Amino acid sequence: MKEKNILRLFGALTLCLITSMFTLPEILIGKVPHGYSPPHDKNHSGKSAALPLAERDAALFKRSFYRNFLIIIAAYAYPMEPVSEDSPYDSGMPPELKVQAFHGNITILRVAMEYGLINALIKIALPDIPVEKFVSDLYLDCPRENIVHSMSRMSNRNTDLIDRVFIRLFGMKLIQRQISIPSPYEDTPQTNLLSYNPRALKKAFDRLYVKPDQIILGQKAQILYDVIFKSYIALTARHVARVLSVKGFLQKQADSYRTQAQKDPDFNGYDFAYQAETELMEKTELYAKTDERINPRLLGTLIRRAGDNTLPVLLQCLERILRDYDPMAYDSYIRMKERKSRG
Repeated sequence: MKEKNILRLFGALTLCLITSMFTLPEILIGKVPHGYSPPHDKNHSGKSAALPLAERDAALFKRSFYRNFLIIIAAYAYPMEPVSEDSPYDSGMPPELKVQAFHGNITILRVAMEYGLINALIKIALPDIPVEKFVSDLYLDCPRENIVHSMSRMSNRNTDLIDRVFIRLFGMKLIQRQISIPSPYEDTPQTNLLSYNPRALKKAFDRLYVKPDQIILGQKAQILYDVIFKSYIALTARHVARVLSVKGFLQKQADSYRTQAQKDPDFNGYDFAYQAETELMEKTELYAKTDERINPRLLGTLIRRAGDNTLPVLLQCLERILRDYDPMAYDSYIRMKERKSRG
């Protein structure tokens, strides 16, 4: 029901954003194999200047991004049920992408976007060279669930990689600052608390965004959104609005999150988000409604983005998606966001 939405989410709702456990080819960080000369453009001074790759071939970039983005999404969606012959959906879609009703979470969305960006960069930078020459067998062949597990980590190597990918694709770094903090993963003692560049998020969103009547993989974007993302995004928007309706809640949690993360050697971001979710439920009328419990991963993302001041950009992206793809959900989101809650 929304495959474009992940963009804004990326920019977040991301929301959220991008890291990777895999070693990418040096071509992706500015080095090229022997005999390969990437095309250059002339800048206003007449000197040769590399054009950000997402601008060099916008159509190829989007096509490759969404194809690979949906490969990950498909692992967390339901198989497509048989459709009638006159259904607008189905024709032309690769069999492995004929899915419906994404049921993953914000982390899956982030990783899917990351996977899409990396593959799009390879496709543009090395159009005539097999990807297999530059990407490990693990990256290409492991189950999609393992890809998500690996790419969700925020090691120094991964954060450096995604910065380099952003520079090649969009001409700017994604990460403004990173602080080493305890990791919730038993096999990873340290992770990073990141502060993102709002300009980079906005630029990525603008480069990837497609309007409802545009075509992606042979389908109108609106159809893909309705079939795969609509229910998930509408629910996410409702939860975001509930959080925003509690005045001062996110900033208070963001300040506490950063302080505890830096001072408490046993800090666990997941535990913090669960506790924050319980506190939030007590301030709203949602506590008894099981289907309205806010996913702590989503709440944690909102808290961290409030902390690095990228939340306004992500909300702008989400609101544009809702206005374009689901006006009824947008109206509901605005009403809930402006509703006064017990504080």
